Amino acid sequence: MKRKNILKAGILLTILMLLMLVLPVSAAPAQQTLTITVPNVFGIGIKAIIKNIGTTTATNVDWTISASVAGGWVFPPSKSGTIASIAPAGSVTVKAIFFGLSNTATFTVTATYATPVTAQQTKILLIFIW
Repeated sequence: MKRKNILKAGILLTILMLLMLVLPVSAAPAQQTLTITVPNVFGIGIKAIIKNIGTTTATNVDWTISASVAGGWVFPPSKSGTIASIAPAGSVTVKAIFFGLSNTATFTVTATYATPVTAQQTKILLIFIW
């Protein structure tokens, strides 16, 4: 009786191992890689270009543009949104307008699958509108 159980277990294990060799294994999806560029922080508003440099379409890309000032105030402190999709080699421009009182403002742009980018602007006037 014990030999029959060992034999059954051995046959079952052999079948499972053969199935593992024969059945296709799905590869992990390609990494969705994005880059962020802040071309200019002067003028009305700040814009950031989020580009897909990956090989697959990036979906549900969350982005945020945050503003911080030294010794002043800024409103709103951040703006965010979600991009439904960005095709490979495609790009999307996101924009935000901030109001504040300071001589220096620092902007940080973040997006899913991307390294954050920081840009700084110094104004001579104390009131700024981006």
